[in-house]
Amino acid sequence: EMVRAGVRVTIAGPPNAGKSSLLNILAKRPAAIVSPIAGTTRDVIEVHLDVGGYPVKVSDTAGIREETEDPIEREGIRRSHAAIEGADFTIFVLDASESDFEEQLRAAQAKYTGSALFVA
Repeated sequence: EMVRAGVRVTIAGPPNAGKSSLLNILAKRPAAIVSPIAGTTRDVIEVHLDVGGYPVKVSDTAGIREETEDPIEREGIRRSHAAIEGADFTIFVLDASESDFEEQLRAAQAKYTGSALFVA
């Protein structure tokens, strides 16, 4: 059924990890705005692709972090979690140049078990 209806893939991770850049590479077009400003993506951006003849819906999400005072960013994070829960497969993107990369990776692996691929 999944093959006929399409595979739902969510790209998730912390702010400015490269999620939107990955979406643009997969879409082969500038589907999402990319900037060095954390929090640029605040909503879920969906792109429908044909991968080897199979439909795939790829969703770029707002950066996930533990705490924020911004109510709009909190809503974006909530929507990111909902997209992860609704996905058949999640690509979790991390920035390997961050000083706490290993800690972020361990935390993400512990929290996002199941059908997840971790990319740095």
